Amino acid sequence: MHCISSSFMRPVLLTCWGVPVRSFPVMQYLGLLVAVLAGAAAAPLRGITPDSFILIATAIIAIGLLGSRLWYLVVNWTVYRSNPRRIWRRSDAGVVLYGGILLALVASWPLLHALQVPFGAFWDIGAIAAMAGIAVGRIGCFLNGCCTGRATGNLLGVILPGQDGVWRRRFPTQLLELLLCLLLFSGAEFALPRATRPGVVFVAVLAGLGWGRFVLEGLREHISRASRTTSALLALGCSGGLAILLT
Repeated sequence: MHCISSSFMRPVLLTCWGVPVRSFPVMQYLGLLVAVLAGAAAAPLRGITPDSFILIATAIIAIGLLGSRLWYLVVNWTVYRSNPRRIWRRSDAGVVLYGGILLALVASWPLLHALQVPFGAFWDIGAIAAMAGIAVGRIGCFLNGCCTGRATGNLLGVILPGQDGVWRRRFPTQLLELLLCLLLFSGAEFALPRATRPGVVFVAVLAGLGWGRFVLEGLREHISRASRTTSALLALGCSGGLAILLT
């Protein structure tokens, strides 16, 4: 196979037979695979067989991908309204995490009920799977140059390109979110065998994700008020729910 590696931190990871292989979708798909495998490994801790988790997760992931794309289109509709054909461009395949989470949660309820799989138990495992998958996906964002941080003189700053291609010291928001997800993943793995109430781990992870993303989205080059507001609502709602579950 004749492949030519592209330079580091480029949207095109490599070129095979003249066909560009883009880093963002490659890492997103790899993230989905890692998520399913991580969830399958943890599933027995909640009384779910690995095979059952894989089958259910595959269906829910497909629904979640649709939700994340639809949320992205709604949030950025002013951009796509004047040129609807951009919706179908692969190079414009933007997604928003919260849309995927919301639709996946709603769609999973009747599916899990029909299969007699406890909702809370499944999503405790789903939280572990999601954090593993998102962590890998953020590598794709880093390579692609999207979701970049704003310029800073802070010690956390790293020399990175912005969406305009200009290199300067910036907050490495993609890598910081990767670190956030790894911390939440580790915390969930530690808490899962110790949490006796189903759903506690899931709600705790969502609360941590909401608070973390609220901070990180404020460091981005282009701050989305909608996403930041959603993060705050998620963090507050899940923190309150966690307090209730723990009492």
